[in-house]
Amino acid sequence: MPEGSAQQIYGLLQTSIRKKDLVAGRTLYSLITKRGSELDVFLGTHFIPMFILCRASSQDSSWIFNKMPERNAWTWSLSIDAFVKTGQHTEALQLFCRMDLQPNSFVLVSALKACLRVQDCMLIHALILEIRMEIDVHVGNTLVSSYGDFNSIRDA
Repeated sequence: MPEGSAQQIYGLLQTSIRKKDLVAGRTLYSLITKRGSELDVFLGTHFIPMFILCRASSQDSSWIFNKMPERNAWTWSLSIDAFVKTGQHTEALQLFCRMDLQPNSFVLVSALKACLRVQDCMLIHALILEIRMEIDVHVGNTLVSSYGDFNSIRDA
């Protein structure tokens, strides 16, 4: 991609998300891939939530996610968070379970927000303790809040 193109595409992508314009987002994605360009981690990371937030089928976002040559913690976090924002908590937790790298605080917070049962919180809590992220204030606060949602503060 020529210099500046990524910023222009990102701007158009953000407009598609803000307007929840799935047609524009798909058109933009199609233009990029038809030119033979691969999505870099930055653009790919932002296309996935666009498809989720614009209520495309989860197959669309999963296809792009799986096609990305590289994914980072930001990719996972934005994708999980987009599922949570659209009420697709089960999909968010399934994606979290597929994660192939150690989650950072942003990913853990997104996953905790996806919890539908206290058991989900407990599983993520066990992981938090295992990777020693309980000292992160944001993770700790979200964990307590998540347990509170299930009237289970004692478990926090």
